[in-house]
Amino acid sequence: MKKHFFPKIIFPAIYLFFISFLVFFLIKSIGVIKEKSIDTNIIFSGIIFLLFIGYFTFHLIYFFSFYFKYALVKENTILIFELKRLTTTKIHFSEIKGYSKSEVFFGLHSSWKNSSIIVYSNSNQTFEFVNCFIFNLNDLEKELKRQKVKYLGKESYKTGWFFRKYDF
Repeated sequence: MKKHFFPKIIFPAIYLFFISFLVFFLIKSIGVIKEKSIDTNIIFSGIIFLLFIGYFTFHLIYFFSFYFKYALVKENTILIFELKRLTTTKIHFSEIKGYSKSEVFFGLHSSWKNSSIIVYSNSNQTFEFVNCFIFNLNDLEKELKRQKVKYLGKESYKTGWFFRKYDF
C-alpha cells in the first residue's frame, strides 16, 4: 500500500509569482534609470527599495527551498524528498527513533503559526513536515502511529542562528 504526501503547490506558486514580478520590476527600473538622468534622492530611495525587494525575495526562496518536501510511504519504508538537500532519503520505520509534534511560527511576533511533525531517525537526521506546506499531515501522523513509531512528545519552537533547534 502506497500513500503519497504531496507538497502543497499553492504556496510555492505564490512565491514564484512574487519572485517573477519582483525580477520583472527590477529589470524595468534599471531600464528607466539608464534612459534618464535622475536626481540622487530618487536613486537613493530606489536603492533602498531594491534592497527591500532583495530581502523579501531571499525569504521567499528560503521558505520555498527549506520547507518543500514530498513523502511516499510504502509498506515498511518512507521515502522523503527534500528540495534543500536535493536528495531522496529512504528510511525503514524500524530506523526511526520517533516523532514529535510542534508548531512553527513565521515571523518574530507573528500570530501565523502552523502545526508540524518532526521525524527523527537513528542516524541523527531530522525531517520536519509543516502543515501549510504538505497535504494530509494528519494522515502522516496516523501512518506513523500505525507503524508503531514512538511518539516523543510535543516540543516547543526554538530558533537558532540559522536553523531551528530540535529537542530530541
